[in-house]
Amino acid sequence: MCLKNRFYLAVAVSALCCSSAWLIAAGTAKAEDQNTPALQSNQPDNQPTEQASDPSSAAPVQSTEPQPIQLSGKGRQASEKFQLQPGLCVIELNHDGDSNVIVKLLDSNGKELDTVFNQIGRFNGQRAINVPKGGTCLLDVQADGNWSANIRQPRTTEGQGTPCTLEGRGYKATPFFKLDKGLAEFKLKHQGEERFKVVLLDQNGRPIEYLINTIGPFDGSKPVSIEEPGLYFLNVSADGNWTVDVQ
Repeated sequence: MCLKNRFYLAVAVSALCCSSAWLIAAGTAKAEDQNTPALQSNQPDNQPTEQASDPSSAAPVQSTEPQPIQLSGKGRQASEKFQLQPGLCVIELNHDGDSNVIVKLLDSNGKELDTVFNQIGRFNGQRAINVPKGGTCLLDVQADGNWSANIRQPRTTEGQGTPCTLEGRGYKATPFFKLDKGLAEFKLKHQGEERFKVVLLDQNGRPIEYLINTIGPFDGSKPVSIEEPGLYFLNVSADGNWTVDVQ
């Protein structure tokens, strides 16, 4: 009888040991299962960071200057359609008539983007504008004589340093010049008899400051606070010789 009790006791102890071992193993497996999702949840968070730091994923910057666009006609006309990129656009116009010449830039839907020129009689001049959105465009021309238009889209990263002197005659878009952040001073002279207007624009053709808008001869200066260093240029409207010293 004593041997039988000892046998049952040994069986019970063995069963208890097996149960303990099973509980320990199950607890370990459960802990591993709980840790696994936490590791997996970090992978999506890291993935976008890796993609953002990949230089090949950045959008290419358009730096190549498109070919100039040549247009011509006589009298009242809608020009051929052409493609413009967003950014700076310089339009040069020649007109040999005696009456009004008005040139408007329209988009593909006929919406006016800018009245580029509004002059009387013979005219030869340039004006720079900003094209906010690229696409198909055309010129709406009102004239009484022969006209021609040359359209350029400069894409430069270079400009002359300051101080510098800019000079010309009539309507011109000047070369680029560099300005640092801070105070810049513009000394302006005009020898003509009609309107003299000078506008400071940034590299993309966006107006920054109107420097002068007067009639007749002028000799004066204008200080301007420059918020961002970079390339700038001037739109000059005049009928005579002019000079601008940038300091």
